[in-house]
Amino acid sequence: MGRSGAPGHAEVSIGVIRAFVALAEAGGFHSGGAELEMSGPALALRVKALEEVLGARLISSAPNLRLTETGRRCLALAKIVLCACDGMAANVDDLDAMEARL
Repeated sequence: MGRSGAPGHAEVSIGVIRAFVALAEAGGFHSGGAELEMSGPALALRVKALEEVLGARLISSAPNLRLTETGRRCLALAKIVLCACDGMAANVDDLDAMEARL
């Protein structure tokens, strides 16, 4: 969602959040993209989209790629979001498996 979370604001996809985390953890577009099996430019587009939705710069690439202060704070939150989403998916898988046995 956009900053206010109000209807009409753009929403952030899990894929865009994963792209940002991959970039931050890998330290570069090429290596971050490779981790997600996408090109560096495709990763850059996803991170740019996240910056546009949030209305803030998350990375600075001059002279080397680094997270801005906002980027560091967003990274911590992004990791929490991904952990929750991954946990939800695992729970659904477990429930599906239990239901299949019944």
